[in-house]
Amino acid sequence: MQTTPWWYAVVATATGGLLTLLATVLTAWLTNKNAANRQIRELEHQRDMERDKHLYDRRLELYAEVMPLAEALVDAIEEMRAALVFGKFATKGNPNYSKALSAVASLRKLFHTVVLISTNEVGSEILELMDEGERSIDALKELREEDLVDEDGDLKVAVLRFEVGRLIRIEVGSGTPEDYENEDEDEDGVVGTEDDPPATQPSKAP
Repeated sequence: MQTTPWWYAVVATATGGLLTLLATVLTAWLTNKNAANRQIRELEHQRDMERDKHLYDRRLELYAEVMPLAEALVDAIEEMRAALVFGKFATKGNPNYSKALSAVASLRKLFHTVVLISTNEVGSEILELMDEGERSIDALKELREEDLVDEDGDLKVAVLRFEVGRLIRIEVGSGTPEDYENEDEDEDGVVGTEDDPPATQPSKAP
């Protein structure tokens, strides 16, 4: 009759213990790894949220500077256009002329920041507003009232200022493209009201 060598039991016991130990170590390692990965993901998510909030706050501060300047530019050009229509326009000593030049210059100073922190769509529209402001000022100096308005008779800078405001509201989360698609159209499809004609409607604040 054969008997199992005594060391078989020792080896089996040792092997079982070793496998149990390895399984325990491996389980602990996997648990710690998963916990570490989860913590890394949570930290990255928190960092992304903080970065997005900082960017959002910076955009709000920037647009709070941009929009009053855009409004001042439109107001000044509207006033000068009215004076031009009535034959009373002059650049010398004209506060609106200085106001328009100052607004464009201030927008130019902000544009580098606009490029850095705003979307391409908003940045491009602000740049177009600045360029149109300069073109309008040149047109006023040369008494070319027809170059101030588009084919619909609306003041070009006012239309652009309105579009800048619309895009900013969408970007900062206070509106959607659908909200502003036909924002001020009445039943006849005309922008504005009887008290607020189409030519001046785009200059309202966002």
